[in-house]
Parts: sequence; structure tokens; C-alpha cells
Amino acid sequence: MPDRSPVSVAECTSEAEAAITMAVLGSYGIEAVVSRDDAGGMQPGLSFVHGVKVLVAAEDAAEARRVLAENAE
Repeated sequence: MPDRSPVSVAECTSEAEAAITMAVLGSYGIEAVVSRDDAGGMQPGLSFVHGVKVLVAAEDAAEARRVLAENAE
């Protein structure tokens, strides 16, 4: 059975950066979600402190990291 538990593959400084990261992964067929601690949107500044994490299934983590490394600036 595949391991679908979430694994962080990137930590971004903004929602926009996380959205771009998710789009890159999506273009390679890798599903990703964003995880952030901003008190349910009430304190968006917390994202600057804790970052915005991009998560993928554990079984996709190695491929996601490879894709992100290849597409880094």
C-alpha cells in the first residue's frame, strides 16, 4: 500500500511562492497542498514567522524534491 502521509518538500516565505511551487509540482503530476499557521487567516503575519509549507504524499517526496531542485532559479 502506498504511503500517502504528508511530507514537507518546501518551505516558502509567502502564499504566492507556495502557489508557484505547487503549480510546478502539479505540472509534473505531483499533487501538493499548502500548510500554514496564520490563526485561521486572522493573523497572516504569522506565515512570515513560521513559513508556508508545501506538502506531498511521502511516496512522491523524492520525485518532488528532484523536480524542485531542477526548477530552482
